[in-house]
Amino acid sequence: DYPFFIYPTGPNSMRGKLQLKIDEIDPENNADAYYFIEGQYVSPDDAEWGNQDNNASYRMIRFQTSQNPVAMSTTQVTKPAIYAWPIFDEEVDLRQIRVPDEGLLHMGVRVFDNGDGTWRYEYAVHNLNSDRSIGSFSVPLGDCVTISGIGFHDVNHHSGEVLDGTDWEVTVELDNVTWNTATYEENQWANAIRWGSMYNFYFTADQPPSQEVLTLGLFKPGADPSVTHTAAAPGCQVVCEGDVDGSGSVNVADLLAAVNAWGSDDPDSDINGDGIVDVSDLLIIMANWGCG
Repeated sequence: DYPFFIYPTGPNSMRGKLQLKIDEIDPENNADAYYFIEGQYVSPDDAEWGNQDNNASYRMIRFQTSQNPVAMSTTQVTKPAIYAWPIFDEEVDLRQIRVPDEGLLHMGVRVFDNGDGTWRYEYAVHNLNSDRSIGSFSVPLGDCVTISGIGFHDVNHHSGEVLDGTDWEVTVELDNVTWNTATYEENQWANAIRWGSMYNFYFTADQPPSQEVLTLGLFKPGADPSVTHTAAAPGCQVVCEGDVDGSGSVNVADLLAAVNAWGSDDPDSDINGDGIVDVSDLLIIMANWGCG
C-alpha cells in the first residue's frame, strides 16, 4: 500500500529517495566516468497481462558536479541497466536465466587476461523480477586452480529498511568458490538478491577460462532449489597426447601431420619419444582421437 511507512520520518528523511555516496560520483574522483541509472515500473494491470519482463529501463548519465547529473542518452526503454555493459565492452557475455515458472534473471560475465599468468573473473547477477530471489552463487574450480582477490559488492540499505545488509560469506573449497547470505529459514529478511537489484562477484585465478556450470541458489523455498548457467570459469587445461599440431584437440590434422613426418625424428610427431615417427605414434593418435 502507498504511502508506505518507514523510519525515520520528518523533513530530513531519505524515505523514497535514492542515496549515492559523494566520493563515488564526484567527477574529481572519477574522471570521465559514466553512470547508468535504472527505473523499474510495476503495476498490477501490467503484470496481469504477462508484461513483467519489460518494465525496467535505463539512461546513461554523467556528473558535472556531485549534485549535477546530466543525461548522456535517451531512455533505453524495456532494458535494465546491465544491458549497457556489453555495449561498452564487447567481450562481456550477457544472457538471461529463467527461474522455472517464475522470474527473470540476467548474468553478465567478463574475464580479463592480466598478462602475467592470471585472469580476473567478474560476474554480475541481476534479478529483474524473481520473488524467490538469489541466496547463493557458486563457481566451480578445477583441482589445479588457485584463486585470490575474492570480492563481493551489494547494495547499501538506509532509512530503517528492514532488509539485513550483512555482506555475503565466501567459502573456498577444492572444487568451487561459493558466496551466500543466510538462508530463508534463518532470516527471511536476509541479504538476498531481490527483484530490481544487482550484485557483483569477482576473483583472480591462475588458470584461463573454460565453459563451466555455475549455480545460483534460490532464496525462498520452492520446487527447484537452484538454477544453473553455463559460462566462463577457471578450469584445468586438458593435455591431449597425440595433439601433434598443438590445436588443443586430436583429429585428422594430427594424423596427416604424423604421416607426413613418417620415418623421421620430427619431435612433434614422435609422440612416444623413441626417435622415429612410426606406427606406434599413429596408434597413440588413434587412442586419443577426439580429445579436447
